Amino acid sequence: MNVVGRFREMKEEEVMNKWYVNVYITNKAFGGPEEGGWWYNYGKVDSSTECNSRKEAEHHRLNMNEYCNTMNVGRHKPSSVLCEGWYVAWIEDKPAEDFPKEIPYYE
Repeated sequence: MNVVGRFREMKEEEVMNKWYVNVYITNKAFGGPEEGGWWYNYGKVDSSTECNSRKEAEHHRLNMNEYCNTMNVGRHKPSSVLCEGWYVAWIEDKPAEDFPKEIPYYE
């Protein structure tokens, strides 16, 4: 198959975007006492890897899931008040950034 034929077979999202496998350490933080107390999710960047296709990103995420599983051994899940962080790997269309950018507030 020639290059043009291969190009046509590729999905538009594969051609136009970069993909990133981003690893975060996530947890819940106490937002405030309103309505009996509320919590929000946050994440700190552990690593970010640029991939040239969704397929490459999916393959890399499998490897990073193994890393996350290793890091999570002996940790409490985020649903526990004893959690000190939980590693996750996500495929995203931009490099990893800590989230949220601003701490939410109760309205």
